[in-house]
Amino acid sequence: MQEQSSLSNNSDKFRIRYEEQLNVAQLQAVTTTAGPLLVIAGAGSGKTRTLTYRVARIVEDGVSPASILLLTSPRKGARQMLLRAAKLLDHRCEKTNGGTMRIPFISLFMKSPFDGLQEHAEKVKECAWAFQQAIECHIADQCENFEEFRLEVDKFESEADSIKRRIRDHQPKGTLMPVDKIQLFRYLREQDKVLDAVEEALDWLSFRSGPGIPQALEKDFFLLVDAVMDPVEEMCRLVLETRKYFKSYSKKQCEIVKDIIHTIRRQEHDADKVEDGIKEKLLNSHIEPITVFHMIRLAEIIGSIA
Repeated sequence: MQEQSSLSNNSDKFRIRYEEQLNVAQLQAVTTTAGPLLVIAGAGSGKTRTLTYRVARIVEDGVSPASILLLTSPRKGARQMLLRAAKLLDHRCEKTNGGTMRIPFISLFMKSPFDGLQEHAEKVKECAWAFQQAIECHIADQCENFEEFRLEVDKFESEADSIKRRIRDHQPKGTLMPVDKIQLFRYLREQDKVLDAVEEALDWLSFRSGPGIPQALEKDFFLLVDAVMDPVEEMCRLVLETRKYFKSYSKKQCEIVKDIIHTIRRQEHDADKVEDGIKEKLLNSHIEPITVFHMIRLAEIIGSIA
């Protein structure tokens, strides 16, 4: 080996007497901590013992346990090694286990990237439901709870943002995925646009204290909100069925996904027609101009949810 051992002549620096408990080859593997290291060892050579002592040595060298990753083929093997390292040294080695490095890293290969998308889609749907209640409250002139619904929308939006950040931060370069990472993030952005539109619609509605949505258009806005909710519902189903497709790659499942996409496009078209109908009524009405502008913009924002 050309690597230099980091074993110090002053062994008092370390609690564990490595040179007394390991043979020469094991000691060199444990104490060589500078740069990458490849150790080839056969059966009965003490691989488990060496890895256990190496974890303890790295911790004693001052490396944060949370930054140490120990991977073995069987999951129980890594856990047992870390427990042994903790017994050898102290509780610091235990911080290498559990939810620090090992499990999240392995889960990148075992969990579908659609898990996070599904969770995010469900949160978007919850946010849209709260938005629907807020609009109904406002139109019905029973707006004592309108601000409560707005706060609920803000809460769901914040929770969805946390999920979005988690998805982005836990897809490092080189992670094996059934789809390109850029495509995944683009779709996540499309889901996120629903949240932006919901929040913007309620903000826009609250900018003007009165007179609110004209009575002649209340039914139309009810229809518009119902129309944009349909594709939000289908969005969750789309993610669910797409996950199934990437597990089987079956032609039948592919057709199911395509049918959902066609349904969402049709629902978007239906929502556009309701939105256009509202605009046409407003532009041909005798309603004062500021309200016309306010309502047209509101219809456009709500329509963008679809």
